[in-house]
Amino acid sequence: ARRFVAIAPTLFELAPMLRALTFPEASNELVALAASPYLARLDDISLHEMCECGKCKIELELPALFRSEHAAKLRRLVLSACRIDSANAGLLFESNQLANVRVLDLRANRIAADGLARLVDRPHTYTRLSLAGNPLGDAGARALAGATELAVEELDLSECAIEQVGARALAEAPWSDGVIKLVLRGNSIPKGAARTALRERYGNRLEL
Repeated sequence: ARRFVAIAPTLFELAPMLRALTFPEASNELVALAASPYLARLDDISLHEMCECGKCKIELELPALFRSEHAAKLRRLVLSACRIDSANAGLLFESNQLANVRVLDLRANRIAADGLARLVDRPHTYTRLSLAGNPLGDAGARALAGATELAVEELDLSECAIEQVGARALAEAPWSDGVIKLVLRGNSIPKGAARTALRERYGNRLEL
């Protein structure tokens, strides 16, 4: 990302239609990227696994991106495996600068139920939202199910420690009619009333 800041003028001169970039291992560089006006030229960025060593303070850098005035045109944002906890998830979901993101990948982070508070208490619209591999549990599923202003077409909640109580809540979610695909693989939802309720509500839109 730091390299991007240095070469961005040349990069966009050579490729003026460039709109998507992947930034591998962008730890210690995100603040510079967030401050760059050239970020506003992009609508799709991937920051998957910003830190592989586990020692970089990426949790201190992430808020810079969430507050960046240059992030307003982003439509797709990949932040999988970036050690995002509930506190930073709250900052992300309440960010006005990221209001245009429609594809949000938050797989394999550390977001618990309390990290969804800002997702469920204000309007959010996604064509695809992945929270797979986060420790949401039944409490997180119930929080999502109560989000009256959430609109989502594809929702991935695989391996989120959701059990029967959370599954039953998702079967009654007010946004369920707009869902094209709900992924719940890798959760503990055995055959029974909750699983039946999910099947009845989502039909072939459900992946278990």
